[in-house]
Amino acid sequence: MDRRLTPATARIAHISLQGQIDAPAFTAGETLQIAAPLVDLLRSPYGPRERQLWLGEDFTVIDRDQAHAFGFAAKDGYCGWLPDGVLEQAPPATHWVASTGTHLYAQPKASSQNLAALPMGGR
Repeated sequence: MDRRLTPATARIAHISLQGQIDAPAFTAGETLQIAAPLVDLLRSPYGPRERQLWLGEDFTVIDRDQAHAFGFAAKDGYCGWLPDGVLEQAPPATHWVASTGTHLYAQPKASSQNLAALPMGGR
């Protein structure tokens, strides 16, 4: 199985893998959202970047270690680690970025403080 598409660590696996792999435990996980404009999805805690996730993307956490969460992105099932601090329980997104990019402002006017740059697809 490709580790990038297999939601499992040495300690626990996602329930979708029951009957397919031998794991010490299985979990449904907890679905949270990315709370930073752009986040690196890592091969291991503090490891090299495999890809990136955008603000508002859903991420299902199945394990935690070394202040990092292991899980998978809802949009494509890609697995990896990311820092715990970039995840939050959030209400459903009401907007998404349809242009090549935009900015997140503190108030609804362009002259207000620029909080972050958002890439296409950000929610």
